[in-house]
Amino acid sequence: MRASKHIPMAGAFLCALWFLTTVTLAEPLRVLCTTTQLGAATTAIGGDDVAVTTIIPFGVCPGHFDLSPRQAEQLRQADTVFFHGYERFLTTLATGMPDMAVQRVEITGNWMIPTVHRQGAAALAELLSAKRPEQREQFAARLTQYLRDIDAAVAAQAPIVAALRDRPVLCAAMNSDVVADLGCTVAGVFPRDEELSAQRLAALISTGKKAHVSLVIDNLQSGGKGGATIARELGVPLVVLTNFPTTEGYPATLRQNAAALQAALTPAKAAP
Repeated sequence: MRASKHIPMAGAFLCALWFLTTVTLAEPLRVLCTTTQLGAATTAIGGDDVAVTTIIPFGVCPGHFDLSPRQAEQLRQADTVFFHGYERFLTTLATGMPDMAVQRVEITGNWMIPTVHRQGAAALAELLSAKRPEQREQFAARLTQYLRDIDAAVAAQAPIVAALRDRPVLCAAMNSDVVADLGCTVAGVFPRDEELSAQRLAALISTGKKAHVSLVIDNLQSGGKGGATIARELGVPLVVLTNFPTTEGYPATLRQNAAALQAALTPAKAAP
């Protein structure tokens, strides 16, 4: 009789051990992100618990991206696919793959703006927690650290933001909201290279002269030739910012963009 009393306890212990082993050895959640905005945040929050694949490289415009057959298969095999909503290739693909686990991240605004990115990161943490409830605490802890890293990057660029405040600039349309968030006065915007006509170019140069523009800010994903031409005609520095995080992550990319702006604002030293 004494031995039989230990059987339920032994069974409970084995069940608990099995559960812990299952959680510990669980395969990472396979998440596919369309852009590096989503990929950077998901990687930081997911850690080793999430295997992240990002489809669109940071230097490529999502509107001009063509999906390969291999990437289409990756989309099909992912446990979940995070996307913004403007990826046309995904809309077309989802029609032919109704079983694809797509999840739109409903955040309005440019994710390169820190306040917007913070909202997006919080939304992603919730989505990951919904997929893996048992790892909610880990996701929350990593989110907290990620937000601290973002705050540190924002604090580091404070002197540059102060120098840019109310400075008249011309910038690419795709990053005009980021430029405005930095405190610049956007005197005019220019489109992607293939959409910039000679007439539009002349009008922008005229606008730049009238507004006493001292900086032209282009978008890496838009081509860069139009901004270079405008800056040359106005005789002012050109800065090219990326609208998507590099492979080093979002906080590091904020610092890289800030360094590019700082270099343009720093007068060149005269040759000895």
